[in-house]
Amino acid sequence: MEYVAKETNFRIKSGYPSPMTAYGVYIAIKESALKGFRSDNL
Repeated sequence: MEYVAKETNFRIKSGYPSPMTAYGVYIAIKESALKGFRSDNL
């Protein structure tokens, strides 16, 4: 995270970032499904 802090201000400063990362991946998959299949029903 120290390297990330050097490159951007957009980072989590404390805590456990995995739940937010997983949520972002989930939203990306839903949006991809919506675009590809015209349904976000996973």
